Amino acid sequence: MSPTLDWRGRLRRWTRWEYWPTWALYTPVALRLLPHLLSKPMAFTAANPALPGAGIVGESKIDIQNQLEQAASEFCCPTLYLPIQHSADHLTSSLIWMKENDLDFPLVLKPNAAQRGLGVLFAHCESELKNHLSSIQSDYLIQPKLLGREYSLFFIRPPEKKGFIFSMTRKSPPVVIGDGISSTLELARAHPRHRPVIHLLPELKGDLGNHIPPKGKSVQLSSIGAHCRGSTFTDGRDLITPALTQKIQSVFDGMEGWHFGRFDLFSEKEDLLRQGLDFVFIELNGVTSEATHIYDPKYGIFHAWKTLSEQWRWAIRIGLNNHRQGHSLLSLKEVLALNRDFNQEAQHIPG
Repeated sequence: MSPTLDWRGRLRRWTRWEYWPTWALYTPVALRLLPHLLSKPMAFTAANPALPGAGIVGESKIDIQNQLEQAASEFCCPTLYLPIQHSADHLTSSLIWMKENDLDFPLVLKPNAAQRGLGVLFAHCESELKNHLSSIQSDYLIQPKLLGREYSLFFIRPPEKKGFIFSMTRKSPPVVIGDGISSTLELARAHPRHRPVIHLLPELKGDLGNHIPPKGKSVQLSSIGAHCRGSTFTDGRDLITPALTQKIQSVFDGMEGWHFGRFDLFSEKEDLLRQGLDFVFIELNGVTSEATHIYDPKYGIFHAWKTLSEQWRWAIRIGLNNHRQGHSLLSLKEVLALNRDFNQEAQHIPG
């Protein structure tokens, strides 16, 4: 059982804008975009013709992974797809896949259609993997837990132009430092960054939060790279170089129908990452991706609104151009239907 939010945690979720509900964050952005939406309100749904609705909601991660592997297999994380209709074979398939790819535990399990870290599980041994596989009720993917640090990289390829990296972000997992007296849960409650997400941190569930770490010992509370689940995001745009931009451009050039999206990737050495080397993609997200450097604690809500407005102007501009080239737009009714289907699917994904 997870710890519950106290009143200070709830207050923090309202005073720190990154925890606001989507409507509160995006209403000012939508108002700023009104002049661009008057002629074709659903223009952004053609920004990535390779995906239904450009990847607005519920896009299949395995379909995207397959496209990514065709374009840049040398940079892709090994991935196994586990359709729910073959659930009886999941454990056997997973162990065979691990052997074929020379992989070991720990593993990461994530839903084929989800976002913001929903339903992500970790297996550190065969028995834990078996337990997870017996409990999932939707299509899942398995990947090895990679070494190094997680980053996000947002790439935009405008019509008739070379693309550019719009945003890069460093991700740091939530940690506490033991004092030899306080439990892990007490340390987390005392931390202003962890208090508002304390109910979402896996290492505080059950008896784990009662452990008293030795003085000076670092305890990681989550491995999920989502700011809304405890990770700290910091601006990584200093990592952008011509060499890295050229490498990502070559990946996008090999993916027909892609103009706009955010890669999540791992790298062990930032100097090699700057050179366009030594990184591994774990996934690519579509039109509802965010330029996640906005969640750096040094930035405020006005910077976030400005950046989000700019990225959505690009999505609209690219979508309009693709529509003129013959690609269709989704109607509001179709977008709502996609959202309804995703919400139904999400009911079967563990929170």
